[in-house]
Amino acid sequence: TGGNITGSSSTVTWTLPETSGEYSLVVRCYDGYMYSEPKTFKILPFVENPEITSIKTYPNPAIGGNTVFYVVVKKESDIEIVIYDINSEVVQLVPSMEKTGMNSEGYVYEYKWTGTNNTGQKVSSVIYLYSIIAKTSGTTVKKTGKLVLLR
Repeated sequence: TGGNITGSSSTVTWTLPETSGEYSLVVRCYDGYMYSEPKTFKILPFVENPEITSIKTYPNPAIGGNTVFYVVVKKESDIEIVIYDINSEVVQLVPSMEKTGMNSEGYVYEYKWTGTNNTGQKVSSVIYLYSIIAKTSGTTVKKTGKLVLLR
């Protein structure tokens, strides 16, 4: 089970599932008169995790309220940032970071935070926590850090 099988006559295509694990593919051939004995193939697809290789916030401390998050992941991913205050309340949710290029470590994503909350209001000068969440092929990886905001 898992993945999708499409095709007809002599060509069959199996699309790998989005998670690692062991899968069985059972094949029976039909020559127009009779079916062959089933043949089972064990398949172990490997799905690479998005692995966050580096996170940088510049400047940190953020003076005046602006800072840029730079996130590098090994595999192209959907990157989300959640910024929390010291009480674990969500201050800013960024559901999708923009991919800006590649470097020797992987794919680079950037987001400029202007020191505002989800409603656009300026937030206080305190320590903030953030979570970077990378999602790809059904796999999620999360890293956290802290950021100081000074106005």
